[in-house]
Amino acid sequence: MAQMKRYATNEAEKQLAIIETKVAKGEISLTEARDECIKSTVNWGLIGFSTIDELEEYLCTETAFKTIQ
Repeated sequence: MAQMKRYATNEAEKQLAIIETKVAKGEISLTEARDECIKSTVNWGLIGFSTIDELEEYLCTETAFKTIQ
């Protein structure tokens, strides 16, 4: 069971990194990123996001920070 949870957590982290990179590069908007997150089968709760709003806020903050650098 621990292996499955670890796998699911890794998948969530990978998916988040992919979406985050797309937003930072300007390939997709934050709205499109939010839609991708909603459509995804990933369990975002495994990496600390209780709601989609928390995930959207994270994407806004992180992508803004990365584009400033």
